[in-house]
Amino acid sequence: MNKIGAVEKVFQKLSELNLNNDGITTMELAQALSLSRSVTSNYLSQLLRNNQVIKVVGRPVKWQIRSGQKTAVEYLSSLKPFKDFIGYNGSQQAVIERCVAAVKYPENGLNILITGSSGVGKSFLAKKISDYAVEKKMIASSLDFHTLNCADYANNPELLSSILFGYTEGSFTGASKEKVGLLQLADQGFLFLDEIHRLSDENQEKLFRFIDTGLFRPMGENKKDIRSNVRFILATTEDPQKKLLPTFYRRIPVVVDISDYSKRPLNERLAIINDLFYKEAKKLQRPLKVSGDVLDYLLFLDPLGNIGKIKNLIKVSCAKAYSQENEGESILAITSKNFDFFISKSKWGISEQTYRFDQENREIDMFDPIAINKKIIKFLSQNPTIDPQSLLQLFFQIEVDYQAMNGDANLAGMHHLFFQKIILEKFGLKDAAYMESIFSLLYQTGIDLPKTLVTELQVIVQSRYSRGYHIATCFCNMLPSTSQTSNEGLALLLSICLENQLEEIAGIRGLLIAHGNSMATNIQATVNQLCGTYLLDAIDMPIEATIDDIITESKKMIEGFNTTNGFILMVDMGSLSKIYTQLKDNLSGDLLVIDNLTTATALDIALQIQQKQSFKMIAEKASREYKISTRYFEGFAKSPNIVISCMSGLGISDKLKEIFQNRIKNELNILTMNFSDLQGNIKSNTIESFGSTRLVITTTDLPKTFKIPHLNIYDLLDAHGEKKLFQTVHKFLDKTAFDQLYGDLVRFLSIEGVSERLSFLNPDVIMLEVDTVIIKYENYYGIKLSGKLKLCLYMHISLMVERLMTREANRDEWVSSADTDQATEFYTVTQGIFKPIEMKYKIEIDDYEISLLFELFRESINA
Repeated sequence: MNKIGAVEKVFQKLSELNLNNDGITTMELAQALSLSRSVTSNYLSQLLRNNQVIKVVGRPVKWQIRSGQKTAVEYLSSLKPFKDFIGYNGSQQAVIERCVAAVKYPENGLNILITGSSGVGKSFLAKKISDYAVEKKMIASSLDFHTLNCADYANNPELLSSILFGYTEGSFTGASKEKVGLLQLADQGFLFLDEIHRLSDENQEKLFRFIDTGLFRPMGENKKDIRSNVRFILATTEDPQKKLLPTFYRRIPVVVDISDYSKRPLNERLAIINDLFYKEAKKLQRPLKVSGDVLDYLLFLDPLGNIGKIKNLIKVSCAKAYSQENEGESILAITSKNFDFFISKSKWGISEQTYRFDQENREIDMFDPIAINKKIIKFLSQNPTIDPQSLLQLFFQIEVDYQAMNGDANLAGMHHLFFQKIILEKFGLKDAAYMESIFSLLYQTGIDLPKTLVTELQVIVQSRYSRGYHIATCFCNMLPSTSQTSNEGLALLLSICLENQLEEIAGIRGLLIAHGNSMATNIQATVNQLCGTYLLDAIDMPIEATIDDIITESKKMIEGFNTTNGFILMVDMGSLSKIYTQLKDNLSGDLLVIDNLTTATALDIALQIQQKQSFKMIAEKASREYKISTRYFEGFAKSPNIVISCMSGLGISDKLKEIFQNRIKNELNILTMNFSDLQGNIKSNTIESFGSTRLVITTTDLPKTFKIPHLNIYDLLDAHGEKKLFQTVHKFLDKTAFDQLYGDLVRFLSIEGVSERLSFLNPDVIMLEVDTVIIKYENYYGIKLSGKLKLCLYMHISLMVERLMTREANRDEWVSSADTDQATEFYTVTQGIFKPIEMKYKIEIDDYEISLLFELFRESINA
């Protein structure tokens, strides 16, 4: 079966119909091919870009074959000497075409430089170029292919020079007779110089003079020039522009680069491995049975030695298996035990199958992609609404038509593995298992849809099948592409067919994020499978991932989501500063963040989504039952609320929240927020999340530019502060209840209140030490602190010492807004003031804690 593409089919049909060379129209060609006019036009445009056809402008436009063009079959047949160079008709086709052009160039051809990493096949290609020249009668078949590795003589340029140019008798000590050099031996043929960058500058200069004139003199010859006609093929692993003399490099008109093994398409890597195993089977005269994990390892290896390294690994494994085989076994088994290192699971997974390689090489029968694509394109063109059931029926028929064909076992195994892991397990669509064999066939053949049709499908799919498209994209991204466009076409078609597997749900999107290799995705898979459908997504983050990393990955994930009905983010860490302000612009609905990710809570949320509970109901239940970071929850903040944000940490905020909640009814919500988050909102002037906030309570004064009503908690000790608080809450509690609330707050803010909140420090001792700290600051800066600020410092410093002693200090990101010089001075002073306390309690007052103290002192210092 000739494996040619759809574009070549169009070219061949145009050749058949265009016998009188008058040209035919796009519609005439489309009818002959049973394709739509738009699809045919797309293929003709590709042929025009390839310079294979001529577009005759007129009414209507007609197409002609450009004279001298060969069909793909004819062209590939002409490259027979390169057939063993895997990729000659694929990823390396441009390389071969340039080499062919260099060989065919009039008179003596063009010199060729082959670049590429070690082991990619530069020497092999050089020999194939020579074979091609012999077949095309560019050089005589009787001529030898001469080679020289310049690295072998890099430390002895004189010896290298003598090998290249030859020498006369007596030209140097030991030259007892005349020696003919390679330049003379390679006359009328090829000379291959490997590792050309190891050629000395002097020898490069001699060589480029020979390239210019065709004349050289052996060493010791002073009068007579020798003429020779040599075709050069050079090779290097280095950047030739950096390693070769510019004068020498300019004399090499054709430079080609061979791709690394890991950058080759999947089918070429498979072909390379197959070829190497078949050669070993032939050498050993024994069939080989290779385990799936070995093939999987070799297929996705990124070796420094490229194909050469793969070849050596295969040789050694076969040799070990051969030496350790049991008597009487007819098939030689190659497993991971035959390697000198542990073969672990690759990111692509391990196929459990084994693969047999007989002594004689064989071709694998493949499906006919032209026929399959033709059927799919015809169906899509005739059914613009794309009914999922009808599309599935088409695929079933294709599967029946081609079920007898032999596909590639490794591709099939890989497809099966990821279909199981992604679609059936991760997204919980176990009833979609019957589709695996159908899409395995489509994956192996490659989906080659025209760009115009792909664009039309993308519009339809993203508007009608967005959830299915997300699943299909996650799946197809795991599969190595068999062509540039195959996986996108596969994802579009799969997303349509998955439609009947997805339940209609409320439209709330849920995302799980956890640190570790698989915690979040494991919970996702468990929950989706238990619910029997796709409800949650997940991101696994490295242990060292930062909040910015999490935000970046979250944005990528939700980019294609419809979040109009709400977005729920469940995470495994408590402090998530910045996440709301960073994500809000990417969402079209409300955001709820739950910082207590477990399988149980994720399942509870998923079941509520599946039961079509409203976002508000889910959020209210979460606020009662989970540890919830409501500061990131915009929907809940739409109810009237008070936000409490204390510099000393959420411990103080939580206690104040408890005092308020004991006296105020549910109509007024009390929310807590990290002080660094509040500062971030103030600096970025982000006040949207405070739309229903009646009051912000802090332990320090906020700038007047912050438009939301705010109050320093210590101002409550003044009549003005008491009045402001009453004006905020009087609609939610009567005067008697307010007096009780106010009494609770005053008690909390007293020295006695501070003492009660210390867990194990002696209040009398620590208060005396804080007194000493305050006096030192006053003396250094020449200031007198107010009673309100002193009370704040008693509370802040004593609780800070306890936090640091118990290693419970807050470590949120902090950037001070103060003047740099002033802050630097304060940091230095503070380190000296707190030295006795650090030594006594064995703690460290770090930069973060000092920055908080600076914010408390800043106004008094500037006064």
